[in-house]
Amino acid sequence: CWSGVWATLNGHEVPDIITDQAEEVLRALTWNRAGGLNPPAHWFTTIADPPSRTAVRSEFALVVGAAYSIYVNNQDKFVCP
Repeated sequence: CWSGVWATLNGHEVPDIITDQAEEVLRALTWNRAGGLNPPAHWFTTIADPPSRTAVRSEFALVVGAAYSIYVNNQDKFVCP
């Protein structure tokens, strides 16, 4: 997920399916948590999480709102390459 967030923030397109080379890198990683013992296929083929219909926690919404407000009020100070 975070790879997709950073790609989007930096204006990069997020592919539906990653390259064969990227999949090889992901398959070579080891997972020490219980969920990694039998990882689902999408862990290796995409950087996008499946869509979720759950609500955003209020704490997270407050942080995002505050960050957005800072950005809107200081756009002239943000420089993108």
